[in-house]
Amino acid sequence: MAKMSRRNRTIFLTVMAAALMQMVQFALTPGIARIQTEVFPQYPLSVIQTALTLPSLFSIVFSLVSSFITGKGWVSKKACVVIGLGFITVTSLVAMLFHTQFWHLCMYSILIGTGMGFYIPTSASIMFDNFNEEECRMSVGAQSSFINLGGIIMSVGGGMLASLVWFGGYLMLLIGVPIVIFCFIGIPNDKKEKAAAPAADPAGQSGRKRRGAAIPLDIFYYAVITFIFLMIYTVCGTNISSHLQAANVGNTATAGIAIGVQMAGGVCMGLLFNKVSAKLRDYSLALAFVIVFVGYTIINLGQRYLALDFIGIFITGTAISIIVPQTLFSTSSRVNAANSAAATAIVNTIFPGLGSFFSPGVFTTLTTALGGDSTSFRYEFVGIVSLFFGVVLVGTTLYRSRKEREGRSSAEPAN
Repeated sequence: MAKMSRRNRTIFLTVMAAALMQMVQFALTPGIARIQTEVFPQYPLSVIQTALTLPSLFSIVFSLVSSFITGKGWVSKKACVVIGLGFITVTSLVAMLFHTQFWHLCMYSILIGTGMGFYIPTSASIMFDNFNEEECRMSVGAQSSFINLGGIIMSVGGGMLASLVWFGGYLMLLIGVPIVIFCFIGIPNDKKEKAAAPAADPAGQSGRKRRGAAIPLDIFYYAVITFIFLMIYTVCGTNISSHLQAANVGNTATAGIAIGVQMAGGVCMGLLFNKVSAKLRDYSLALAFVIVFVGYTIINLGQRYLALDFIGIFITGTAISIIVPQTLFSTSSRVNAANSAAATAIVNTIFPGLGSFFSPGVFTTLTTALGGDSTSFRYEFVGIVSLFFGVVLVGTTLYRSRKEREGRSSAEPAN
């Protein structure tokens, strides 16, 4: 960061502040068990889980909208970030007034998803547009730490507030007020900069990124990985409240702390990401799936021991700070300012959003059919699925690496 220009340091700090709001859903997950058993007992657990993962679905729709309008130059990326964070912040104000019907729960998820779709892919693309390769690698790792730090704040605070009132998690979103102001001040207006200097290349990117607005096929490879991973990873947060309650080792507040522990794992790995990525490159993606297998196995075996649960949750949390920054970094080296918003939306919002949304419907429904309501069985089953995909990724990464080496060899002029 010390080598960054003053302008880029301001962008970096602003994007990091915005990253604190990216895990807003974790303010809500500690209260899932209470919502299902006390507030809306007429709905099964899978329906409550799906309602609270609706932001993942709507973020997909509005990430497409934000990518389209910024790509056309109709709205600046700065405006999209401010609008998105504004939607999320307004949700907390509405929740104070309306919180008695199930459709209120769904409405809040739609508002949150709209905000996420506007600001998450756009804030990442702002980094790609302005930072060089070294700055990008450092920034995506740091961003992952800030995302998880925000998740800790959201989950612990949300769990405590949800133990007082079921909609308490939504009140945590009020921390977005100062962040909206910070983003309004700190993010440059890209529309004005393009008009003033259309040929400028502030990050020195033209030599390392592909020209043109077409999305490279490699982007969809990383998108599929994030889809599968988020399907698996979401199981941890959406089931931990019920898991601890079934073992009589905690309550809603404890579930909030547990999710905070999960995010702490992400913070720690985010600080180490630069070294891990430089050494393992895309092999780190396979490592993330194996880490989830280890974490879920510990959660399964140590259900009645809160300390073991927390260890497994912490280990699981480290994986997200490998998958997200590595797929983003690999994406950043394959895009330019013309397609960065769309590519980032695909990898960082659309496909992972679909994964999060389908996770309860797939894994909760499937494991309930196979093993009943046991969350221990659910963690065991999904952990094995994660290990399987980790092994598959080792093979695909080996194959892709060999093809890239062959491509470079054939491109070299003969002596």
